[in-house]
Amino acid sequence: MHGLTLNRRHIRTCAKQYAQNFRIFQPTSKTQRANDCECPIAAEGTLMIEGLISNRSTKTYEWKKAEQIAAEWEQWGQTTAPQEIECRVITASYAVESFLASQGPQGRNVEGVIRCRSPLRSLSRLDFQIHPQHTRHR
Repeated sequence: MHGLTLNRRHIRTCAKQYAQNFRIFQPTSKTQRANDCECPIAAEGTLMIEGLISNRSTKTYEWKKAEQIAAEWEQWGQTTAPQEIECRVITASYAVESFLASQGPQGRNVEGVIRCRSPLRSLSRLDFQIHPQHTRHR
């Protein structure tokens, strides 16, 4: 893991009585595993969207789970899961009809809406096509 560094963030009731700011990184040897405690694992480093995080709890005590959580955070670029956004293609006719419906039968500006109803409805009948040079981005 190069983006986030995992370490134990010791609590007051640490079984090994380590100071809170004493860092224990993932053990790689038998001796290090013997010195490891059961305090929560925190992450620190830089994420693409959220930026610098420091002592952010992974809410787990196991190194494997903490690594999985940190990998998700790096993939997301933040510590919360991204929200799914529904994309819809809005046609000109839908936009025109929605606008006219929002103005009501009388409209906010009766004269202005009456004057633009006919041109707007004719605009909604146009077929819009994408030019071959232009591409859609998602």
